[in-house]
Amino acid sequence: MSGDWGRPDLTVDGVHRGEEFELVLPNFATAGFQWLPTFDEADFALLEVERRGESCNQLVFRFRAVASAGKIRFVLARPGRPPHETRIYTISVTDP
Repeated sequence: MSGDWGRPDLTVDGVHRGEEFELVLPNFATAGFQWLPTFDEADFALLEVERRGESCNQLVFRFRAVASAGKIRFVLARPGRPPHETRIYTISVTDP
């Protein structure tokens, strides 16, 4: 893990309005880090967060696309500490 503030936006294509989609991030909970998503609720609805993988080393965020497009920003931080990493996903949404 490194403070990677220069990471370009990640793009997710092929999502239809009303459809569910998942974003998978590495899970660093044992080190005290948490991913905190921020997004416009007019664009997306967060449905569920699930731990997956060997030793629960992945966090799966399941969303529903509500609008035509938008961004979901994740900040990795320890509670009460400055952010360690930021990832921004641009979600391209089309009508079904």
